[in-house]
Amino acid sequence: MPENVVKKIKQNPFGTVEDYKMVDGSGVGFVVKLDDNLSTWFFEDELETAS
Repeated sequence: MPENVVKKIKQNPFGTVEDYKMVDGSGVGFVVKLDDNLSTWFFEDELETAS
């Protein structure tokens, strides 16, 4: 992951799941929109729900 994305996530680790995509033939990844309209995707096990 690019350093600028890592920096933004460290500053504000919250985002909105906007979509999903199939990865590795059977896994699911989620497209997450961060606070500055930057979108990136994560594997399911890299995310957790905010309460």
